[in-house]
Amino acid sequence: MRPQVIFSGTHLRATMIGAAHDRVVFTFDHWRRDRNGLEREHGATFLRRGYAHVQITTARNDWYLNRDLPGLLTRIAEATAPFRERIGLGFSMGGYGLFAASRAVDFDRLMFVSPHTTFAPDLPHGAAIGDTRFMPDPMDGIFAREAHRVLRATGKAPGDAVVLFDPSLPEDQAHANEISLGFQTVRQVRLPGAGHPVTQGLPSHRVYKLLVDALMQRPIRTEALQMAYDRHRRVQNRAMS
Repeated sequence: MRPQVIFSGTHLRATMIGAAHDRVVFTFDHWRRDRNGLEREHGATFLRRGYAHVQITTARNDWYLNRDLPGLLTRIAEATAPFRERIGLGFSMGGYGLFAASRAVDFDRLMFVSPHTTFAPDLPHGAAIGDTRFMPDPMDGIFAREAHRVLRATGKAPGDAVVLFDPSLPEDQAHANEISLGFQTVRQVRLPGAGHPVTQGLPSHRVYKLLVDALMQRPIRTEALQMAYDRHRRVQNRAMS
């Protein structure tokens, strides 16, 4: 089965794959040091579970804040309106993509994995400022700041939102708080010492399955992730002692 392009711009692309007509999952491109334009990443994980899969990619490390964004948001909202269940998963910069999408799409469940909401270290007071770990590629800063302001000013979105992060990293705590402002219902899952992203603190051989299994549950089964993290930490501590 070949992906269907539902939006294609200079900077952003959205593709959909899968035969499901009632359930859809969104995933988002993350920050890449060696980024080389728009990349396609469609896995079979969601298709096997009976979901259609929308993948949103960006040509640059620009936090999706480019002039394609308004058209993209309009199109993905239209394309997925017939689905009765919409869920989303975003890692790091992809978490900001999920946040932006949630301003236009009514998600049932959303999982943010170490979301990174700062596209520039000099954002106005009130945002997660001062984080220079993941710098943006050249971008239209004036447009980006205005788009960011509009997204943040949008009312609290519905859906069961979960934010996984390492609270021992002050920047990630700030990003988690920033994401939390945008939702009516949000749970912060603190995994101290896990790092960025927190997937580093989960068993590497099944980390993606753990996240997807939790996201597929209603509500999102955060206790399973917490248990897996605690168990993995105990194993690591024993190995080091």
